[in-house]
Amino acid sequence: MLSTPDQELDELDSYRGLGFRRPWLGAALALMMLSLAGIPPTIGFMAKFYIFAAAAQSGLWLLLVIGVLNSGLAAYYYLRVLVTLYRQPESETAWRSAPVASSIALGVLMVLLVCLGIYPMPLISLTQAASQWWPGGY
Repeated sequence: MLSTPDQELDELDSYRGLGFRRPWLGAALALMMLSLAGIPPTIGFMAKFYIFAAAAQSGLWLLLVIGVLNSGLAAYYYLRVLVTLYRQPESETAWRSAPVASSIALGVLMVLLVCLGIYPMPLISLTQAASQWWPGGY
């Protein structure tokens, strides 16, 4: 949404100060990073919780420990993005305005990210129904 044909924002430092200059986009990226890190109340937390619970229920303790350690390591990198978003920029970057359709889609995704993190049962029921309908389902 921020890249232009002349400038591709492909480095982390390109997003420095985004939280101040474009609060809506900064908050969206921050929320998505928190979800990837598995921080409640996002759907990313629920996903990690169910994966870790399934590993524990199956007795896959080594896999569980590796998964938890990997999640902690990954959280460091995701939170680094958050720090960059809310650091004062060294220079003024000229960012183009976000298209309205993209902003609406981003808003819907942010709401879903939190709502499904707080109340995941509709998504869980849907996936259970899909797994039973699927040929050779579980």
